[in-house]
Amino acid sequence: MMKTILFREMIFHSKIKEDNVEDNSRKNRWKKRNREKHAAHASVYRALRKEEIVKTPCFCGNVNVQAHHEDYSKPLQVEFLCSKHHKKRHIEKLKVESNQ
Repeated sequence: MMKTILFREMIFHSKIKEDNVEDNSRKNRWKKRNREKHAAHASVYRALRKEEIVKTPCFCGNVNVQAHHEDYSKPLQVEFLCSKHHKKRHIEKLKVESNQ
C-alpha cells in the first residue's frame, strides 16, 4: 500500500510540474509577442512596490482594482479600474478598432 501511495504522489507531482512548465512556456511566448505590454505591466508593479504610484478606487467605488493602460508607451500613466469596468474598457477599444 505504501508503494501505491508513493507512486500516485509521484504521478501527481509530475503532473503539476508538467502544468507549470506548460504555463511558463505560454507566459514566455506571450512576453515575447507583447514586449511593450509586459514592460508596462512590470513598470507599474515596480512603481507600486516602491510606492511611486498608489492604487485608487475605481470610479464606481470598488477598491479591488487593476491598472489599465490606454497607451503602453506611457507605462506609468494608468487608470485603476475594477475588473468589470476594465473588461468593458477593453471591449469598447476593440469595437472602435474593428470599425476603423
